[in-house]
Amino acid sequence: MRLSRLAVFVSFLCGIMFFLSSATYCQVRATWQIEVVDSSRGKAAGSFSSLAIDRFGNFHLVYSNLAGTTLQYAFRAKTEKRWDKTTIDALGGSFETLAVDSHGWAHIAYNSPKVAGLHYAEWDGKQWQKLLIDPVKTNHETSIQLDSQGYPRISYYREEYSDRRSAKSLKYAYFDGKTWYVQTVDHRSGTGSWNSLALDREGRPHISYSIATGFLGFAYLDQSGWEHTLADFQGYKGKRYLDSDSSLVIGADGDPRIAYINGTARTINYAWREGTVWHQETVDSLVATGAAADQVSLKLDSKGRPHIVYYDSGLGTLKYATRDKKEWRTETIDDGNAGQYASLCLDENDRPYVSYYTSLDRELRIAHRQSSVPVQEQ
Repeated sequence: MRLSRLAVFVSFLCGIMFFLSSATYCQVRATWQIEVVDSSRGKAAGSFSSLAIDRFGNFHLVYSNLAGTTLQYAFRAKTEKRWDKTTIDALGGSFETLAVDSHGWAHIAYNSPKVAGLHYAEWDGKQWQKLLIDPVKTNHETSIQLDSQGYPRISYYREEYSDRRSAKSLKYAYFDGKTWYVQTVDHRSGTGSWNSLALDREGRPHISYSIATGFLGFAYLDQSGWEHTLADFQGYKGKRYLDSDSSLVIGADGDPRIAYINGTARTINYAWREGTVWHQETVDSLVATGAAADQVSLKLDSKGRPHIVYYDSGLGTLKYATRDKKEWRTETIDDGNAGQYASLCLDENDRPYVSYYTSLDRELRIAHRQSSVPVQEQ
């Protein structure tokens, strides 16, 4: 039966009213495109992934398999769809981190389950050059940045002294173009297992790191040496809880921002410093937290707004959070036990790209935001 013109108009008007009324209850609708970078035939590729986008828009990925027996590198040109993959170190890798220089060449810091010490690999344009920087026993996070000359700076965690006494201290290594130098940043035992390094405009290093007492530590190097402070030292029901992952960036104003996991309260937190005063706020609540897989990754966009990715092991979901002037907004990128070892990058248009591991399908994936539809708020 053919509808009258009046009925068609009423139906159309109702549809518009429904759309507007529905829109007021939404914040952001986003579509994420997900692709598999490496499935390795079910051999659990994708642990400890670290993603970088160079100044040409090309993608670089370093990762290992779950057992840490191989260190892998993947490259994809900006205009291509195919990933080229190669093995960097057959002796394995874990807690690897990646930085890319102005040539588009990769620099990697990592641990090896088979050979103790802080390892470093760089692409010189023709082949991979590998070096054992510090032969002491290491484990947990490494964090690498490049200074204005393209020389690497690395923070890392030392587990033992040469006589096998427990060390558990935060260390820092840097290259001046001729020689590698190694320093201990914090001599107190139990410092630095989760560390993140950032450089300011003058190339001075700043490091966020966990302290065994449950504090979130922050150290920076000035002319007199390493200075130490606390970015967060709150307790939860009488317990200290901040011995978990953190991600540090330095803003355009020179002040640090840190995203970190509160394992006891099960929250993602964000801290920033203004002058000498630290401020903290909760980004999101988690159902549960796990171990190394529950990493957090922070970036600032061109307007200085924070973007955070993190894994909620209780839900088995990879989540993404951004902050506007009013509040934090969160969304799910992937689910089904997908999102471990997440690493975030923003391209030249501030679009987010995330590499991560999925334990269900045992593969390395990358997700990027295809579209978003901002709508009105009440």
